[in-house]
Amino acid sequence: MKVLFPTLLLVTGVFHLFCCLLNKNKPRMISKPFLMPLLGVCWMLYAREPSFLVLAGILLGGIGDLALLWPLKRTPFFIGITAFLLGHVCYLIYIIRTYTFNAGLLWTIIIAAVYLSGSIGLYIKTRKEIPKLLRIPSVLYALALSALSACSLLVLISNPGTGKILAFTGASLFLMSDGILSQMLFVKKVETTGLNFIVMLTYIGAQVLLACGWAIR
Repeated sequence: MKVLFPTLLLVTGVFHLFCCLLNKNKPRMISKPFLMPLLGVCWMLYAREPSFLVLAGILLGGIGDLALLWPLKRTPFFIGITAFLLGHVCYLIYIIRTYTFNAGLLWTIIIAAVYLSGSIGLYIKTRKEIPKLLRIPSVLYALALSALSACSLLVLISNPGTGKILAFTGASLFLMSDGILSQMLFVKKVETTGLNFIVMLTYIGAQVLLACGWAIR
């Protein structure tokens, strides 16, 4: 059983990325909804201390995946960004409850300032392109995503280890994935085969590495 679900996740992920690369839209849309549920099962099977907060975050990501099958439509995008925002809140609560932060005040201020300025800068750059209805959710999501990456870095600095490295790498890939996605949707306003592939490659990698990092602690 423990081998079955990681294998299914690997096969589904590779198949989905292959469909993205070849612009096979129908099989891409069929395979995408299975990714996060399979990861959720793997989390519950393999995590040293399974947390329903992480499971909730993963499954909320699955809801976001469903909604973002139609990312250029406002209502599905609003549902998707809300689901991912709630998922990141679950992740943040898990990190705060689980890990100790001993990085020091100076490091905390520097890291917080870097991530906050990055989020504000990206918003300013794309603000005019974002529909008014989506501006506030987009800001909140960017802040939550930046907080996830910043907290992951602070945890790594506080107590270095393999799990912390994996989790920080996953959070960084999330930033990369959503940064590319925002450029594609709000600036280019068109889905391209190459960018779709990169977005999904970094997104799947982000979720898997976060789960793996937290699983081994």
